[in-house]
Amino acid sequence: RWSTAAEVESDVAAFGSGLIKLGLTPRCTAGILMKNRPEWLITSFAMARQCIVSVPLFAGYTTRALSTAFEKTRMLLMVTSPEFLDDVLSAIADGSRMLSVVIVVGYNGLQLPSEFEFKASSVGSKVLTYAEVIQLGRSDPVDPNPDTTESDPFTIMFTSGTTGEQKAVIATHGNAIHSFRNQGSSYIWGKRKLSDQLHFNYLPLSHILELLTAYLLVIGGGQIGFSSGTMAR
Repeated sequence: RWSTAAEVESDVAAFGSGLIKLGLTPRCTAGILMKNRPEWLITSFAMARQCIVSVPLFAGYTTRALSTAFEKTRMLLMVTSPEFLDDVLSAIADGSRMLSVVIVVGYNGLQLPSEFEFKASSVGSKVLTYAEVIQLGRSDPVDPNPDTTESDPFTIMFTSGTTGEQKAVIATHGNAIHSFRNQGSSYIWGKRKLSDQLHFNYLPLSHILELLTAYLLVIGGGQIGFSSGTMAR
């Protein structure tokens, strides 16, 4: 199913408002750990809208690597999917007690299975569904953060960790804006309109090139297709 630009914008605004209602503040850090899906990108846009610093993490991280990333970035909240929830909660139990809220995508309803709530409470965390946060934000909308500057951190990108302990790099909002301009100019030089482009999202969104490409396509009015997990579909 394709989503319209208006639907995406509405979800971005609602999810960002929900994050603020949960107690996040501008310039704090929040993580994203899931495979590529529309909610991944909506989460990232929502965080940027409120000047919350997103921390995308690779799906192959060990519990120790997750715990290290949580501690290094002083992460307060994580948005993840069911297949990574055990790893996230184990990393929190390993000592990352600042991370107190976990949001789980992939459920159409507002109620999580009871075992998830039990596991989260056992490590002192609160677990919510993505739908709950969307609903919270729609009920009490919050304007975009008015004080965001180009020097504010936009995201903290970690390496995959294949050659040693993962390393982090901070990209600012200004970095992202200049990247959009430079990358977007290649379409202009090629006499191609961004609004005519259809992009198949296949590199991990936790990779800076894929993330910036996806942002550029959304901003420019293009289309992004996500894998359903089955090549035949």
